[in-house]
Amino acid sequence: MDRVIDAGADDLADALSIAQKQDRYAALSAASEKIMTAIVGDDEELAERTGEIKSYIHLIQRNIV
Repeated sequence: MDRVIDAGADDLADALSIAQKQDRYAALSAASEKIMTAIVGDDEELAERTGEIKSYIHLIQRNIV
């Protein structure tokens, strides 16, 4: 989970601070994609754990809000 925090907690916090719903969702999607790319990259082993990584992203979002 630390890697997820390091890869994009600030981006998630910035996205969550956007008032307009559509813009916020777009920013959250972009931040999540950036985190996934930073963590998984070309690592096939981590590519198999994307569900786990996405769960961590959602946990971080909940903790920010």
